[in-house]
Order: sequence, then structure tokens, then C-alpha cells
Amino acid sequence: MKIKYNDNIDFIYKPSYGNFEYGKELQFLGFFEKITKKLYGSSLEFHSEYIKEMYSNYYESSIELIEKNLKDGANIYLNKYIEENKLQLTTLGKEIFDKYIATEWNYNNIQNNVTHDYIHNEQNDKLSFSINSKQYEKDIKELILRYVQNPIETAKEIFNEYINTTEKIESIYYDDSYHKISVKEYIGATLLENQFKDTLLQQLKNNPNNEYRKKHDIVQSIKDLDAQMITITLKHNNELINLKYPKYLLNNMELYESHIPDLKTRDKVEQLFKDMYGTDRDNLFMKEIVKIEYKKKVLYEDKELLNLKESVSKVTLETHDIVDDMFE
Repeated sequence: MKIKYNDNIDFIYKPSYGNFEYGKELQFLGFFEKITKKLYGSSLEFHSEYIKEMYSNYYESSIELIEKNLKDGANIYLNKYIEENKLQLTTLGKEIFDKYIATEWNYNNIQNNVTHDYIHNEQNDKLSFSINSKQYEKDIKELILRYVQNPIETAKEIFNEYINTTEKIESIYYDDSYHKISVKEYIGATLLENQFKDTLLQQLKNNPNNEYRKKHDIVQSIKDLDAQMITITLKHNNELINLKYPKYLLNNMELYESHIPDLKTRDKVEQLFKDMYGTDRDNLFMKEIVKIEYKKKVLYEDKELLNLKESVSKVTLETHDIVDDMFE
């Protein structure tokens, strides 16, 4: 069923229950743009090989894709504007950012994210902003119709309405609650947060003796390794113990005795570290890794810890290594 919207647009509906005998409710399927002769709506309805009676060669795209293209177009203008006005925006966002970073939870969260990026050698992606869809969602049908007829001007309009609105439509958490702030304050504070993260990350990189260096080196030594199990040597109370361990767990900084596949080795580790119950044993295990190997090739070695001038006894296990048989 076609219903005229204006001289150029027809809306297309069908009975919600397949037939008007069962109800008069209508289901919106899409619309037809007469000048360009393009049909927009669900591909299942208009471009499916299985529903021949609805198939159309005029079909162009889904309405969801139009909305995405509209938002993507507006975002291009938004990010161009931000790049050209960074100083002004960060000045506007400075007071908000100071309140944000003064909140302990926010500060700790930033530090944790930076630490993760450092350990895994990840770089901050280029910061990209998006239009808040709440700004236009109530008028989305009208905007979509305008966009298919004039995409550039419609995308510019969405951008201008968002960046220039006087309403406080964004929010940020500080002082134990969320606070409504303006768009430009939000963008400025976010830019300052990203700069702060970059500064913290660079400080870690510039300090070879930082507390996360060992974790960083361990992850970098195994991240490209195509293996399921690796051999780890731990040193505790002046004793060494070798164990097989899943590579992906170590790469995720998860080192627990409960994940050691061999039960006898697991028992030995529990006995060796029994003096550490009640502490952060996962973190301790990471600190006490002295060597990582795969097929007898040394991937990582803490020579300083391994070569301490103390008598070292090695815990040996007289067991058949089933794990070796499976994965090496």
C-alpha cells in the first residue's frame, strides 16, 4: 500500500497481520523517492529472492543505512570542527576536566587504562567524536527523507544543531554523581582527558624501571607466538619450579595456580607459595617469573632475578609431561 507523503515521497505499508481481515493496523516498510526512482526500506521485503511479489529493481538501501550515513556525514563535519578549534574547546572544558580528574574513581580508571595500553603496547586510537543521537532522534524520519534528497546540507544541519545547541545534553561523572554539561564543555574535557592519558603513557615509556616494565616485556615476548601452552619458570623462596601454562591466559595477565593443567605441578606451586596466602598471589606470580620458553627456545628471561647469588634448589617433577605431548 502506498500513501502519499508529498509530491516526491510515497510511504509504503503493509497490513501488520498479513491481511486486513485480521486487523487494520499497518506496518511501515519504507518509502519511494520519485525523482531518483529509488526505493528505501528493508532488504528482506524489497530485495529478497524468497519474496518475489515484493522484489523491486528500484531498491537502494535500508533506512538504517541511511541513518548511519547521515550520522557519519555529520560526524565528519564535527571532527573537522574540533580539529580546527582544539584550543578554544579545551579552554571551555578545563574547569569540567579538573573536577573530573579530581574524582578518585576517574583518576584510577584512567591509570588502569594507560597501564593496560603500556603492557600490551597499544596506542591510543585517534580520538573521534560522534553526534549525540538524542539531539535529533525525535525527528529522524523527517531527517532521513531530507537526507536522501540533499545529503550534504542535511548532514551539515545536524552538525550545526549539535555543536551550537545551548542545551546541556551531554553528561560527565564527578563528585559522586553525573552532571549535565554543554556539548563544547564535554568535547573540551574529553580532549584534555586524552592528552592526560598520552602524557601518562609517555612517562611509562620513558622510564625503563617503571613498575609495569616486567609485565610489558613478558606480554611482548609471547604476543605473536602461535602456541597453546608455554613453559614458565617461577622462583620463590630461592626455589625454582617449571610449569606448563596456557599462553592466552598469560598474555591476559592471568596467572593462577588453578589454571595449571598438571595437577601435581599445581600442588607443588601451592606448596611453594603457601606463605603467600591472603596476598595478591597473581601479581606475585608475575613478579617471580624468571623464564618463559617454548619448545626449549627462551622467549623471556629475568636475568637479574635468575642470577641472584643465592643457593637455588630446583623443584623437579618426575612425571610424564602429557601437556608436552599434546601441544609441542
